[in-house]
Amino acid sequence: MLRFIKFEILTTMNQFANYPLTNRARHLLKSQLGNVFEYNQCEDEIIDLRTFDSAFFRSLSSLPTLSLSAFGEYSGVQGIPALLSHISQMIGVANNGIQITSGASEGLHLVMQVLVELGTVVALPYPTFPAYWRLVEFCGGTCVNYHDVDDLLALFTQTEGAPNLVVVGWPENPTGRVIDLKKIEEILSKSNRHSTVLILDLTYPLTDLMDSNTREVLSRLEDRLVMVGSIGKLLFLPGLRLGFVATNLSNIFRAICELKRHSSFEPCYLSQNLALQLWSDKDYMASITKRMELLMHRHSLFRNAISEVGVCCKVIPNARGFYEFVEDSSILVNLGLIGVPGNIFSDQREAMRYCLAVGENRWENTLNRLTNHKII
Repeated sequence: MLRFIKFEILTTMNQFANYPLTNRARHLLKSQLGNVFEYNQCEDEIIDLRTFDSAFFRSLSSLPTLSLSAFGEYSGVQGIPALLSHISQMIGVANNGIQITSGASEGLHLVMQVLVELGTVVALPYPTFPAYWRLVEFCGGTCVNYHDVDDLLALFTQTEGAPNLVVVGWPENPTGRVIDLKKIEEILSKSNRHSTVLILDLTYPLTDLMDSNTREVLSRLEDRLVMVGSIGKLLFLPGLRLGFVATNLSNIFRAICELKRHSSFEPCYLSQNLALQLWSDKDYMASITKRMELLMHRHSLFRNAISEVGVCCKVIPNARGFYEFVEDSSILVNLGLIGVPGNIFSDQREAMRYCLAVGENRWENTLNRLTNHKII
């Protein structure tokens, strides 16, 4: 049986007593998530499905050649105007409401710092991406969870403690679920909290979902909507580390921009130029569509394969993205298939998030391990 090596902070909280740590820093130390990249088994005994690898993306069309001029200047505070225009066309927010960030993570940090303070109640999906609740608690807010839209509606019908903010992953990490935004719109329209803000996290590939109907819903929600997204993942280049924050709420956007001015993270001109060229390259964008189709096929193969070895996987019909979330992974762990532990995302300690965006060799080894039922 594979077991995770628990990551331990080598010193106790008492040893920090003489250092000027804030209560927030102390809370972060107490809420350690564990080091999910250490195991007590030899690497050749496991198949690592914790995260995506470059081999999956290498079969995309070749990257364009950038001129040296792409190195030669800063991009401006918000980002390259042409790149802002591409994002604007996709999500329906004007250029002057879009801020380029160093990955979606920085965008999420900026938004939480601007909107969350002591007493703020934030509704998060369950299971949830760990950065959500850690940032909320770091900023002094309180987290409440919803499993589905019915849960979310119940949060708004209670007399006290209704959410000030609602976070929706689209798709969600780790489950890949895509919530119907029309239902979110209906819930918010019935809420007596007219100041409730919806944070829509567009971190994972969804260009096939961002159609005219979706943009219409987003336009109706514009008076309470803040979007955070990953340009790198949309382009299937996670290492590009480009993201964005977008909103038509001018006061919120100005606060985000002011906070960004004091950030030491500056999305480089080269990365933005690369993203701009890729977005304009029809062959490259077509290859992304093929990769997404391959991922959907792998979702189906993976579910069928694990059901053959006796694993019951809760199927989410409209799941998108890189991952499958298996609620009882004990059989798969015994077969040496390693993902990110479920207690990172929820209290489901037997769960595991498996990434399917891996190279062909690793994927074939995964299917072979499942087929042969080889316990290690």
